[in-house]
Amino acid sequence: MASDALSLFREGVISIRDHEAIDEGRKMLVESLRQDPHNEVAWLWLARTTLDTKRQLECVRRALNINPENQQALDFLVRLNAGESVALERDTVTHPYNPIKVVLEENTDDLGEVKLTSTPEMTSKFMTLVAFGLLGAAALPALEQAQSRLNLSPTAALVIGVAWVGVCVVVSLIKLIQLISRAGQRIELYEEGIAFYKGEQRRAARWHHITEVRFEDHVLPLPGLGTMIFALFKIYHYRVTVITKGEQQFHFGNDFRNCFDIAHAIKDRTLMRLLPPHEEALAKGEMLNFGHVSFDQLGLSWKGSLGQQRVDWKKVTGWSETLEHLTFKCKGSLVKQTLAMSGIPNGHVLRRLVNQRLG
Repeated sequence: MASDALSLFREGVISIRDHEAIDEGRKMLVESLRQDPHNEVAWLWLARTTLDTKRQLECVRRALNINPENQQALDFLVRLNAGESVALERDTVTHPYNPIKVVLEENTDDLGEVKLTSTPEMTSKFMTLVAFGLLGAAALPALEQAQSRLNLSPTAALVIGVAWVGVCVVVSLIKLIQLISRAGQRIELYEEGIAFYKGEQRRAARWHHITEVRFEDHVLPLPGLGTMIFALFKIYHYRVTVITKGEQQFHFGNDFRNCFDIAHAIKDRTLMRLLPPHEEALAKGEMLNFGHVSFDQLGLSWKGSLGQQRVDWKKVTGWSETLEHLTFKCKGSLVKQTLAMSGIPNGHVLRRLVNQRLG
């Protein structure tokens, strides 16, 4: 069998065109495009091997990105927009096949030297589970003493007891679920990428293959002492989501050791690759979108709890930043405007752009 991209492409097209072995021809095209993703004709042939019109459209758009004047691609686009299909009329063409995802999934067997390994903090979860189990068990004798000393009515004692036991049960269940779900998991940070393990299963991505990162804070809205207790036992959650070109998603949170070291490493490595394209688009006068936040040469706008908000760069007289927020003071306004950074897609890129604009 051929091994170079051009030979794989030719053999794949012959197999598909002659209806000899469409599945085998598809595999050859996929391997050809992994080696040379700029072959516009290969993308068009690949579009014909799936009945999913969404996938067909993705392949056609790939071809047009390479050559906007490709007439066959333009014809395919017209047919797809009209609700027609460009697939071969063969029973062997598969429905769920996703050629974009397959082509974009890179070999991640060798990611270089391991820089950091992290595993879930199982001990703290177990100790919390035991502690709240004991607290729940101690509820009845403690309430009997409190009722006699404080002259509580049976109803009041019952309400307090149910609330006490309820909190203990909820917390214990949360920790038990975390113990079960995190068993056998670990994260390895490499020179060239990151890998996530669950038992024998391994999922990995190279740094240049990551297209989006989200950093989120999930904190229960409890006042004062409640927030301190929940933070102490790590019931709040700091969550990092990594998304790749191949549509893979990885998640981890503050229940992993060295969580914030890994998060900072992901920020630094992905910022080097994601920032330049954003800067180039901005220089061309394009508007950048970060989820619900828009950034352009004139200012920043987003939809917040107070509705649509806008900050014009020329009117900014001062600003500050924390891990959770960007706060702007603008000329002519007595109220500072605050942008919550939690969950913003590529929020670390947005933060750097704001720093570059305002200094």
